[in-house]
Amino acid sequence: MIMKYCHAFLLIMCLILMLSCSPQTIQPAKVGDSAPDFCLKDINGDIVILSYWKDDPIILRFWETDCMFCRADTPVFTAFWEKYKDQGLKMVYISSYYEDLKDIRSFVQQYGIDFHVIMDKEGKLAELFSIEQYPQTLTINPEHVITSSMDGGVGEAELQELLGPYLTH
Repeated sequence: MIMKYCHAFLLIMCLILMLSCSPQTIQPAKVGDSAPDFCLKDINGDIVILSYWKDDPIILRFWETDCMFCRADTPVFTAFWEKYKDQGLKMVYISSYYEDLKDIRSFVQQYGIDFHVIMDKEGKLAELFSIEQYPQTLTINPEHVITSSMDGGVGEAELQELLGPYLTH
């Protein structure tokens, strides 16, 4: 019963958040900007609200199921997630606008992804975060400032360099 009220509350908060933002006033974000907030459901129906993750480092990965870089480095992301999720790391995979839910679920299962995966059906998140190509990975510091934007494949050393100062070992 309590979970039902929590979900209802979160949905109402999402609606308020979305209604309070005028699409004409939102400028695409870039490195050095505060990360724009969003409220969406992931593929499992869980609500993701970026602003709820204050004081945590965040990785946003814009990806495609048929991308060779995405297939090659997803194990790096999942290992990094497993290593640091208990220290506050938040991670979201955001699919490109044309992806099919069946293909996304297959990819998630194949690579053992247990963090949030969001379908960007209309490309609104890609537009909001100035995504120009896939894959593109953004890191966001605990103060919610976008600290990096990396095109292509990403290695553990890069993730460690960018987010390590915010994570306990």
